[in-house]
This record gives sequence, structure tokens and C-alpha cells, in this order.
Amino acid sequence: MAVSIDLPQETLEEIIDFLFEDREALLACSLASRKLVPVCRFHLFSEVTLESNRVCRFLELLDVPWSSFANTVSRIVITGPRQLKPLSRAQAAAMRPEYVPEDNSRLRERLAGVTSVRFINLCPGDIPVSFWRLLEEMKAIKAIEAHRVAFRCPTNFFGYLSSLPLLESLSITRPAMTLDSRWEQHLGDDHLTSRPPGNLFRVPLLDIRRLSDMPGHPSMGILAGLAVLGWLLDKNPMPSVHSLRFNLDCDQKMTTLLRSYFDNNGSTIKKLWITLPATLNVLRDMPMLDFSQLTEVRCLHIEGLLMSHQSSAGTLETFFRAFFNQLFSSFTTSSIISTKKIPTSPPIRRISVSLTLDAKGTYSFFGMPDYAVLQPLTWCKLPSIIEEALSHFPDKFEALEVQLKVKLAGINDSQALMAEECVRSGVWKRFSEKSHLRVGFLPINGADGDEDGV
Repeated sequence: MAVSIDLPQETLEEIIDFLFEDREALLACSLASRKLVPVCRFHLFSEVTLESNRVCRFLELLDVPWSSFANTVSRIVITGPRQLKPLSRAQAAAMRPEYVPEDNSRLRERLAGVTSVRFINLCPGDIPVSFWRLLEEMKAIKAIEAHRVAFRCPTNFFGYLSSLPLLESLSITRPAMTLDSRWEQHLGDDHLTSRPPGNLFRVPLLDIRRLSDMPGHPSMGILAGLAVLGWLLDKNPMPSVHSLRFNLDCDQKMTTLLRSYFDNNGSTIKKLWITLPATLNVLRDMPMLDFSQLTEVRCLHIEGLLMSHQSSAGTLETFFRAFFNQLFSSFTTSSIISTKKIPTSPPIRRISVSLTLDAKGTYSFFGMPDYAVLQPLTWCKLPSIIEEALSHFPDKFEALEVQLKVKLAGINDSQALMAEECVRSGVWKRFSEKSHLRVGFLPINGADGDEDGV
């Protein structure tokens, strides 16, 4: 005998909401009752992930007259192929041609609810032309994310972004670009000129770090970072960047563009992530960026500090001292007196530092574990430099949170406790006494949490 349970629609939807991560259960519920179909489809299809080589199948599914799920799609994620396999001649001949809809208007209407598009690990050229045309006609897009996208030339992609009238948010992380001398010749030549006003959007995350540790490798992010930053400088009004990540050992063109952005819009940056060079000789030769315009930095992360940097600690000490003095120079007592303003304090709340113990086996000859080197480690006098830079703001220093991420190989839980004690009893003892010091350990090749902004 069939049992019918008559519950309010709101109650049924609240029950289904608990299954939002169980795809099989959602599929089963969608077949159980018509009342459950809308909420099940919301959880199943609100975000659709498509591989670039299977986009045409999605277009075919949308184009059939009885297709009805598309109106629940609000976010499209386009990724590169999971696995590329060489095709035989027979397989290549049997591949279906690109699907081209006769009329995009029906597809556009069905995807009218899409407000966010994300590109991950692909080249824009891998996306079929028919799907690009559909994307260009979807004018309700408000958020774009591009993660590890490799451009041959980003002009078309920038044109697509500029054509979105409702664009509010744009995040670009770890872009790459093949060497194109024609594009390189135009970088940095004409910025901050009078441009026709367009729509104002924000950049929650701009990560222009290289994909490789080789500064001179053109396709590993240098040109792409230059292109993206140059394009942002050319926008009118200039977009605000909330979180900025970049390599400190950037070339002269990148330094020029960063300096221009800092001067014109540096106060919009709330989170700053800088990557130190592996070779500190670069710091001696490169011109120092002016960080004094970054007056709203709340979180600072410094990655790339190596155990081997101790041999050239003087170079890093000089850089850290100048860096923190610049970062807090707008709040020093002298500037406050000269401008006769009410004293204010820097908004910095958290500083995190990543250290890699690349000098493996330093104490192994004496039968001591590698983490023992953490106790005499000076950390390039970073604790005393931070304390000195905040000497005018004792309340801010007392409330400052410091997080240390130590990367080393082969450490178990019991060793981690002893290694943490080595850190806390060393030069960071003053911060540890305030109970605002956190110490974590990662694998030697581990990522500093949320490294790619994903």
C-alpha cells in the first residue's frame, strides 16, 4: 500500500537541502516526486562543470526542445581536458564535428540565469568557437574567474571582459602566455591615458606570480602578468584589487607597472602576498618598490624564505627593514605631526611567513634531527624588525597575529611538537608570550594554504 506524506513545500525543500553534497541521493529524489524536482535541480545543476573537449555535447543537450534544466544553471565552470590521449586515424575520423546551433537565442534564453563563469587550466583556443559566441551573447555575467589560463595573445579575452556590461568581479590567478614579441613591444608604452569610461568592477584576487622559478622564462607568467596588469591600468575607472600576489624579483617592466598601480590605486589592496627570490643577489640589484601607498593592508604573507638564506641574511634584513618602514610610513609620528591629523594606526592584523628547510641533513652528522636548526635560526631578524616598525603603535603590536609555516621533510607528530617548541623559544619568543603566534608544519613541497586562490 502506497503511503502519501503531505508536507509543505518549504519543509520538503529544507529536507532536500541536507543532501546537497550527495549527488546520487539528489538524483533519486528528483525521480520520487515532482515536488522535489526544482530543489533537486538547484543542487544538481546550479553549477555546471564542462571540459573544453565536451562543451559541444552540452550545447546539443541545451538545444533540444524538451531541455528544461538550464534555467537552474547560475554558474558555469570550463576546464581543460582531464586526460589527453593520442588518437589513432580511425578515432580522429570518427570524432563528431563541432556542434553549431542554428539559433543562439533559445540557448541564450535558457542560460539567462547564469551570472558567473570560471575558466580553469586551459587555453581559450581550446573552447569551441560556437560556445565562445554563446558566451559573448550572455550579457548577464557578473563574475569571471580565470585560473591558470594560458593565452597565446590575451587581446580577445580582454575584449570579451570589456563587453560585459554587468561585470562586477574579476579574479585572475597564475596566468601564462606564449612569447609574442608584437604584444611585448606594446607593454608599458601607453598607460594611464584618457580612456572612455566603462563599467566599474573589482578584482578580489590578482595573482601574477610566475608558474616557474625561472625569472627569465617568458611563457611562465611574466608576459601574462604584464598584460593583465597593463590592461587593468588602462581601465577607466581603474579596478580595485583586494588581494595581490606577485614575485618580488620581477623585471623592470613589471616594476614600472606595479609602481604605477601602487601610486594610483594602492590604497585598495587589503591582502598582500610577496614571493622572495631564491637567489638574494637579485634583491641587491633590483630597484626597491615604494610600498608606502599601500595604506590598507590588513594581511601580509611572505613566502619563499629558505634556510639557505641565512648565509646572506644581511641582504634580507636590509630589505625587510625598508619594506616594513615603507609599509607603515604613512602612520608614523612625524607624518602625523606635519599634517596635523589625528593619529591613526596601520590596519595590519596578521603576518604570515613561510620558511623552507632546504638545508637537509645540517645536523645529521651529530645525530640531531633537521628541525633542531630552528632554535638558533634568526629568521633574518624579522621579529625584531616587525616590533621596531610597530614601535609607535603598541596596541597594534600587541594585537598582531603571526603565523609561521615551516616546510620540511619527514616529521611526525611528536617531532612537530618539539620543533614548534624550538621556534617558540627562539627569536619569536616575544610573540609567543602574547599567545598570538601560530606555528604549522607542511611537507617540503606543500602549498601555503589557498596558494592558488581556489
